[in-house]
Amino acid sequence: MDTNPLAEHKWVRIMTDYCANPVWAKVGGNADLDDLPVDAALKARLRDWADTFEGMSSDEPFEECDAFIAEGFAIALDVKRALPDWTVVYHDPDRYEFKVENDFAITDEMLASGQKPDPAIPLPPTR
Repeated sequence: MDTNPLAEHKWVRIMTDYCANPVWAKVGGNADLDDLPVDAALKARLRDWADTFEGMSSDEPFEECDAFIAEGFAIALDVKRALPDWTVVYHDPDRYEFKVENDFAITDEMLASGQKPDPAIPLPPTR
């Protein structure tokens, strides 16, 4: 019997990559979106977000992709709302230019404010 690597650890990273699902397990890498226990509408948003990324040029500057990045963060917030007892990590392309940790866990403060942490401030690793 296959185990669900997402549910096993109650941990998910929301991140796009070419030819990959937009959800990643704590152990084992890319995961099956159907293993994420959220409603169909949220899974559809995740798929649409990943499809948007697939259509982007690999050398397209992320600073021109504010709507894409904002949608990813909004999705991560909604996943955390749907799974409050899980660790939900967002891989933030906005943080690349600062050469700091790109991943951060969604916190209650972020849920309340709807704001990402300042990208200029280094964050602790999420593992």
